[in-house]
Amino acid sequence: MLIPIIKALKTNTVTRFFSLFLVITLSCFAALSLVFSETREADLGIFTAKSNVNRIYRSEPFSFCLEGYEIFLPQGSMIVPLPLNDAFTGLAFLGEGSAVHRGKNISEKITGGYLVVDTKTYLQLKGDTLFLPVEDRLLASKLAVTFQQLIQNPAIHSLGFERIFLPPAGSSHLYLENDGVPFVQPVIAGSYNFLLSRLILYFSLVITIVLLVAQLLTLDLKPSYNLSNFLRTPPVVSEKILSMAVFLILFFAHKIWPVAQAGNPFRSETNPAFFFLYLGLLLIINLLIYKGKIPPQFAGLQWRQFPRDAGLALVISLIITVFSTLQIPLNLFCSGNIGQSFLQFIYYFSWAAVFELIWRGFLQTTLERLWGRKTGLLISTLLFTGIFFISAYGNMPEQSRNILPFCELLFFVPGTALILGYIFQLTRSILGSTLTLTMLFFLPRLLS
Repeated sequence: MLIPIIKALKTNTVTRFFSLFLVITLSCFAALSLVFSETREADLGIFTAKSNVNRIYRSEPFSFCLEGYEIFLPQGSMIVPLPLNDAFTGLAFLGEGSAVHRGKNISEKITGGYLVVDTKTYLQLKGDTLFLPVEDRLLASKLAVTFQQLIQNPAIHSLGFERIFLPPAGSSHLYLENDGVPFVQPVIAGSYNFLLSRLILYFSLVITIVLLVAQLLTLDLKPSYNLSNFLRTPPVVSEKILSMAVFLILFFAHKIWPVAQAGNPFRSETNPAFFFLYLGLLLIINLLIYKGKIPPQFAGLQWRQFPRDAGLALVISLIITVFSTLQIPLNLFCSGNIGQSFLQFIYYFSWAAVFELIWRGFLQTTLERLWGRKTGLLISTLLFTGIFFISAYGNMPEQSRNILPFCELLFFVPGTALILGYIFQLTRSILGSTLTLTMLFFLPRLLS
């Protein structure tokens, strides 16, 4: 009974369509049930616009108690309140103050700090203390740089979007430092089990939805005869050697010099120098094809598929955006500098194109021809994750090695790579994955 049903799902396009649609719908309901839980700010985090320091204040003598510390700030300390959402407020401060641990009765010198509390607690801490705005614009601009470095929200980059974790109601985050050296750092609210289980469960559902939608929108695509023969043909020795050489070059290059901050290649602040590394590798591959050293590859920018690839990338990036930010980006281009946004889009597209041509167009294709489509996709995703994890771990400060960067590097990086690899596998056009990666770079910057 079960075997005929499975065969029908594989052969009948209409049946597959409605089956996929049903699973997508159920996955959406399951993901939304996690979104509307009471502790989602602590367990799932929230997307918020970048915390720009727009207004700096001088404070009267200011003292408050938080997280077991009595904190004293002298007259003239610099203060920056940062509303994070409707319920929580951050407060960054600079000043030669002190922090007394009430349990140990030990006084520590502090030069700055940052805290996050619910708005009601913030108003209680502030009390009647006056905050007077700094009118000196030159001084304010210099202080703004220091304050930006001081704002320490526990955060993770998930599918392109940065999520910050807020404390549950009645709790707080506290960060204190002395001359740039932290001695109190925020602890992620909720247990690590909550963070790992709820966060990973939620985005596993999101990734599943994205993969199923990609399959749903490409049900009618079939590989051409020449492409099918190419994918069934194992790579020749020269292709295997070249693939190994490219892997090793990327491994050592990323280990010495991470492609992006924290080693995550899907953050928008990628190192421009790596564009030229990937472009150079791409030129070498094309030169070897031209010289007849390796066979021609079926992984170029196929512009005849541009409308379909653009539509697929737009749908997938919108799904990721909605589930990551919990908002529908209806007014993306209604404000801001359109010319500057266009140049940013071109920059991200150029970087994404060379990146995808190497990873998906050449390396993944070679692995699929060597071990089959499913195994090749899985191995390329694992190798991709391994390269960036090793490079990030080697360059990560000891105090930064907590659950968040590991969750980012071992779940979100392979999850994003799997989405891009699967899109390429379905369409066999590098444009689909390139445009999707471009939007994952571009949309978070535009929204924040």
